[in-house]
Amino acid sequence: MIQENTVYAVITGDIVASSRLSDADRRRLYDVMKRGSAELRQTYPQAVPFEVDIFRGDSWQLLVSDVRQTLRIALFYRLFIKIQTQNASDSRESLGVGKVLFVPETRVSEGAGPAYQISGKGLDSLKQARMCLRFEDNPDFDSCVDLLIMVVDSLVTDLTERQSLAVFGVLRDWLQKDIVTLWDPPVSQQAVSDHLKSARWDLLKKSIGYIEDNMLQVHEYE
Repeated sequence: MIQENTVYAVITGDIVASSRLSDADRRRLYDVMKRGSAELRQTYPQAVPFEVDIFRGDSWQLLVSDVRQTLRIALFYRLFIKIQTQNASDSRESLGVGKVLFVPETRVSEGAGPAYQISGKGLDSLKQARMCLRFEDNPDFDSCVDLLIMVVDSLVTDLTERQSLAVFGVLRDWLQKDIVTLWDPPVSQQAVSDHLKSARWDLLKKSIGYIEDNMLQVHEYE
């Protein structure tokens, strides 16, 4: 149940260049997005209370109740799509943080509130970039975080399939001995370590950590 005067995050996304996909690829992509929703809720059960709502075939919305994990969750879903399509598809994502008036449990996209508004406007504003993060009533923080989001977005956009797998495993809080099983057949722990290094996970981790540590400080609804 959505609580009044509580901060939530709404992530609005769409698939890059989806109009170029064949009918068969569109059907496969829809299946990937549905499976990604299930994986997301299994990995973050407390933070993702509802299914990812997919509409118009290539657009989607997601509600995050634990605002601090918003960026991590957005990256998880984006990487799932990249991995499952062998890097053939990627998603743009706009993260909007603010109050939510209501959310129908069966259709997240039919909810309303400031978080929805700024998330939708953020997606409309994306040109070359594929990610942005906006806050309802703290625009000054946007300028501080924009650079980090640009760094994160650039790194994720350029990830190879193997680098994406390694980062995806870390986002699940798996140890490297567990991440190796994402490959078929499994690779060595050294290979996972090498993929994380080439993916610049050190920089991604610091950027994600900074945003998470400061996320809740920009809102005070008392």
